[in-house]
Amino acid sequence: MSGFMRGRLSPTFWALVECEFAAENGGTLTLKFEAEFRRLLRTEYDAFVERWAKTRDDSDDGIDRTVAALTEIIVGWRGVPGDDGQPLPFTVEHLRDAVDEGWGPALIQTFIAKNPRAKAKN
Repeated sequence: MSGFMRGRLSPTFWALVECEFAAENGGTLTLKFEAEFRRLLRTEYDAFVERWAKTRDDSDDGIDRTVAALTEIIVGWRGVPGDDGQPLPFTVEHLRDAVDEGWGPALIQTFIAKNPRAKAKN
């Protein structure tokens, strides 16, 4: 049974991502933007989650491994401000910078939380 719903659903979905950072005043700064994620089949989703679980436990090459995992699931974003205040386009280089600044866990967690396959497993 390949593609039963594939023709009825778009190949991607958008989800709100919230990245929290410690602010200079001791509070929390939250960056909110939307990421466009690939819609995976259940077998693809399960394989991705399994790979991610192994990757996050390995401290060597953490940024490279996180970027590699994220490029499997993210195809774009909107609402990410650049240093000049203009929207920052989605590129692998910008994604790498974002992961280096600590956005990786929020991106992965959003994908897992919002993925229709995750809800179907319950």
